[in-house]
Amino acid sequence: MVDSLDGPEAIRSTLEGAVRHLPASGAALVRPHPVIASPWRVDYAGGRKRETERWLRERLEPSLEASARHLTARAPCSSDLPLVLTLRREGVAAGLFVLWPHAGADPGERIDGLRETLEVLLEVEHGEATYFGGPAGTLDAELAGALGRGDVGALPALLSLVRTVGGADIAYWGSVRGGVVEVSGTSGRGTAGSGSGCRSGRASAAGRSPAGAP
Repeated sequence: MVDSLDGPEAIRSTLEGAVRHLPASGAALVRPHPVIASPWRVDYAGGRKRETERWLRERLEPSLEASARHLTARAPCSSDLPLVLTLRREGVAAGLFVLWPHAGADPGERIDGLRETLEVLLEVEHGEATYFGGPAGTLDAELAGALGRGDVGALPALLSLVRTVGGADIAYWGSVRGGVVEVSGTSGRGTAGSGSGCRSGRASAAGRSPAGAP
């Protein structure tokens, strides 16, 4: 797992970790651009970086299925054939994880963890592109500026955005004391008032309740 979901940096860190710890000659994440039709996005970690990135791009086709077939070949980083795994987002094919394990290395269950991590990062990347990408992004300059100045009046708009991005019924803002979140601001149906408390789970200083959760 990664410590942060900071899009590109988290993806690079995950691929570099796969190369170091499996170990592997190289690891790549290939996916369509989340907003525009082209170009493909390619992230790679491992040996012979420039040659392997070029090799990857030369074999990309309009569909993920065709690309997966063409990527099952010997690459500059390894004389062995790679593992090519399809990554999914909301049940639909969204990217390819290409891995060149060292000869004799057995990725075993670790490859399932890598797949899950990369699928989460694809979801994050898609959300960032949808809600924060470019002039059409939901987080406009006025809201971003207000948040940067610490304007508490911007919290309702921020919490509403968190609900939209996260697909949640409720979003809240608060502080954590003794494992309990002391809520100071909420947005959504059935929300508790300021000053109420709830047990902390995945949240720390801010959080959300997934849609359909109690």
